[in-house]
Amino acid sequence: MPGTFFGDLHRLVVTQIREIEAESPDAYSTEWFLLSYLRRVADNANPPSSRHGVENSMRALLRFYVDIIEVDSALGQRCRLVFETHRRCLLARSRSE
Repeated sequence: MPGTFFGDLHRLVVTQIREIEAESPDAYSTEWFLLSYLRRVADNANPPSSRHGVENSMRALLRFYVDIIEVDSALGQRCRLVFETHRRCLLARSRSE
């Protein structure tokens, strides 16, 4: 899927980053580490984006989510929103082909 547009994902992740940064997380806290994973997703989803780069950063975020984040927590909800938006971007692209 070359040329997949991840603009919606990029906008959502940037919003999530700003909201978490506004809370001033402590260094080396779960929130602090989540920010680094979200920044990687945002960088890779920034147009022009490649599906390969986005997929790799999403896999890293998923591993972090599964290993560290509580499912029912606010951070867990943020991660699930990112995953759902990523999925919608992929589905929208596959429908347009």
